[in-house]
Amino acid sequence: MKQITIYIILILLFSCKEDDWRDNLNLGEIPLEIKKTHETLYKHQKENYIINNSSKTKEEAIVKYIQSMASHKNYSKYIFSKEEYIEIYLPNTIGYGTLLDTTYLDNYIEILLNRKEIAQDQLLSLVKDKKVTVERIEWSSSKPYRAIEGWKPKIFVTINKQPYTIDNIKQVVGHNGQFKVAIIAP
Repeated sequence: MKQITIYIILILLFSCKEDDWRDNLNLGEIPLEIKKTHETLYKHQKENYIINNSSKTKEEAIVKYIQSMASHKNYSKYIFSKEEYIEIYLPNTIGYGTLLDTTYLDNYIEILLNRKEIAQDQLLSLVKDKKVTVERIEWSSSKPYRAIEGWKPKIFVTINKQPYTIDNIKQVVGHNGQFKVAIIAP
C-alpha cells in the first residue's frame, strides 16, 4: 500500500507537462517550518567531504554496487546511506529546483528512502545469486551541485549470459576523486 501511495504522489508531481514547475518555483512562499528544516541542511554545506566506501571512478562505483548485490553481501555500503544524504547529498542539491526545495525534510527523506528500497528490491530480484558482468556504461553529461557532481548512467550488463539494461541507478556522485552510487529509483 505504501508503494502505491508513493507512485501516485510521484505520478501527480511529474504528470503536468505544460509548465515546468521549477520555472514557477517561488522560494519566498515556503512555510517557515520548511525553511527551518532547510537550515539544517545548509549547516552541512562544506567544501570537502569524506565519502565512506567510495570508489576511485564512476565505473568502479557501479561495478562494486552491482557485484555486491549479486553476491548479496554488504551492498548497502556502496550506496549513500540516510546519513550521507543528510550530510552530503541534500546540502549540495538544495536550491536546484528539486522537490526538496518545497518539501519538509522528513517527508523528502521518506520518499527518497522508499524509492531506494523499491529499486533495491527490483535490482536484487534481477541480479541476486547470478553471474553478472557489467559490459559498458554510458554516461549523461555531469551535473554540478556546489561541492559535488552527479552523473546519470545507463548500464549494460550480462546476467547469466543474457543481456540486460539497468536503469534503476539514477545518479552516481563524485567529490574530490571519491565516487559512490547516490540515487536509485524504480
